[in-house]
Amino acid sequence: MLDVRKAVFFSRDSNVPIIGIVENMSGLVCPHCNAQIDVFKTGGGEKICGKLGVEFLGKIPLDPGITEKCDSGEAFVTAYPNSDATKVFNEIVKNVTCLSRHAKKSLIKLQSSESFFLGKCR
Repeated sequence: MLDVRKAVFFSRDSNVPIIGIVENMSGLVCPHCNAQIDVFKTGGGEKICGKLGVEFLGKIPLDPGITEKCDSGEAFVTAYPNSDATKVFNEIVKNVTCLSRHAKKSLIKLQSSESFFLGKCR
């Protein structure tokens, strides 16, 4: 989480807009029993978003299929349209699209402002 904190502070200091944070490799679904396995700590993304006042965009699960498709140059969401990971990717895209629209409207209204609140899209 320290790297995330540093990236947020660097972006703010550089006047780079922050759309939000995505928690990557957040849990693994066992291929044998479908139980959720927390290989790494989970929940840190949401926690740090609350502390830093940044939107939380979603949790991408650890899925070997994502690596497989990325390595072969194929789109994971096309290959596995009904997977939990695809649902998460689609939700993140929806959140980013919504927040981007809000940011664009806010920037037009607050052209000289250094910071603005994007609001909730859900």
